[in-house]
Amino acid sequence: MAAGEYVTRVTSTADARQRMVALAPRGRRLLAVVEGIYAELEAEWATVVGGKEVERLRITLTQVVLATNEGRFPPVRPGP
Repeated sequence: MAAGEYVTRVTSTADARQRMVALAPRGRRLLAVVEGIYAELEAEWATVVGGKEVERLRITLTQVVLATNEGRFPPVRPGP
């Protein structure tokens, strides 16, 4: 286990020299909590500006991210 047991390192089956990082059960639970918080925030925003406006904002922000990253979502990198 690594990083406070949020991720684990797994040896690649294709190349034993490679060590991949995967979410551990604790990391998956944290991710679920974070996604719940995002859903609550979006619901609050929707009561202020409406659901269509929140969706429009999501689309606009997606366009910005893709435009500034060669048409791809940047990889998610674990923090220090």
